[in-house]
Amino acid sequence: MDRFASNLKKLKLLFLDCGREDEFYLELGARALVKRLEKLGVRHEYEEFDDGHMNISYRMDVSLPKLSHALGR
Repeated sequence: MDRFASNLKKLKLLFLDCGREDEFYLELGARALVKRLEKLGVRHEYEEFDDGHMNISYRMDVSLPKLSHALGR
């Protein structure tokens, strides 16, 4: 990932979110990725929420405004 750090630093938004009760344990990978991003000095936003992997479309209320703002809309 080090070789991509300079490009990652150019992103307007790097947003990750994950349920603490993910059925596929994706929160473990997300946490590892966040640690690496922090070590590389890559700006990002990370949120864990109290839910799993399924039926979480309500999280769009969080992610879509962030995306819209990053795109300048």
